[in-house]
Amino acid sequence: MASVTPRIPWKWLFFVSLFFNLSVLFSFVVFQTLDRAASGSSKAYHFPLSQEQKQAIQAIRRAYRVNAQPIRAELKHTRQVLWQTLTQAQPDSTVLDSLKKRIVELDYTLRQYIYHYYIREMLVLTPQQRQERLKGKIAQP
Repeated sequence: MASVTPRIPWKWLFFVSLFFNLSVLFSFVVFQTLDRAASGSSKAYHFPLSQEQKQAIQAIRRAYRVNAQPIRAELKHTRQVLWQTLTQAQPDSTVLDSLKKRIVELDYTLRQYIYHYYIREMLVLTPQQRQERLKGKIAQP
């Protein structure tokens, strides 16, 4: 005797799935909103920055962007060339090795800029603000 499994109409499954997905999305949005409201606005500072501190940090960030942007662009291009080389039928190992070395060099240089930027930004803050910033309590200006 063949077993007969009841067939559930696809429309019913579609609507149940749609309802479930919308309820998950709604819950996510509600909890994100409640979390932001509980923690305060992203512009609220535990220790407010003075106008001079804000201007100094903005100048440091502008300098960082000017220095880091060409490195990021070259790094992105070099990675794309690496992936294109890897898709070839017979990739040249010397080319791959030189691309890998260049990516490591660029990544190291970029990390130096990042650490330099972070240190310069921290030096603008007071010792108490530095402690709070390290704890993640000071929002970004």
